[in-house]
Amino acid sequence: MSELDLTLGGEEFRMTRENTSLFTFLGESAMYNHIFFQKERLDGNRIAGTYLFRPNPNFTKLRAFMEEHHYPMHINLLQPAQCDLDAFNAHYFKDLNDISYIPDEWEEPM
Repeated sequence: MSELDLTLGGEEFRMTRENTSLFTFLGESAMYNHIFFQKERLDGNRIAGTYLFRPNPNFTKLRAFMEEHHYPMHINLLQPAQCDLDAFNAHYFKDLNDISYIPDEWEEPM
């Protein structure tokens, strides 16, 4: 069986070859390796979905499943797309994006 039932963001999702792809990058960009889960197709050929990035503990298991079941893979890409960078930064730097105050003791003396 090449399908897998998951819970993504509290919602049930059936992972199939038609809605899930693996993306890997070379060199330092490998930190952006991810699995993309397509949730819906929007107007103008746009796609809505969610990401599972490499730091997630489930990434390795899901990647192995995808490789074993011949899922679509975009391997050894040179650099991630801007939407991938934006998703990574929004997820991993969310707290930093919301900072409105920096304590005086954190500021570097000039």
